[in-house]
Amino acid sequence: MPSRFGLFAVLAFTAMPAAAEQACYIPYTMFEAMVPHIDLDACPVEFAADTNGFCRLALDGDTVRIYAFAYSDDDACLERLESLPFADFSARHGTRYSTE
Repeated sequence: MPSRFGLFAVLAFTAMPAAAEQACYIPYTMFEAMVPHIDLDACPVEFAADTNGFCRLALDGDTVRIYAFAYSDDDACLERLESLPFADFSARHGTRYSTE
């Protein structure tokens, strides 16, 4: 079983934009295989304006991670990641998450 911290470490150190062009450091197929997650019907409101794609949610202890992927020609690529303590996430979105 892949380490749940492994992909986060990769994200923390490699998901920086390249100088000449933006490379896809974390394709969705890699994420799908490595990170247990929940598929969201729609991205949270604060992601919707700058995400042309879809979002996934992962729980890691008391931390909620929201991953936003943008569609590309080959595979969707990780575009944004937000980590929040569960208390902050539930204060913002409630305990019955909805994008409405």
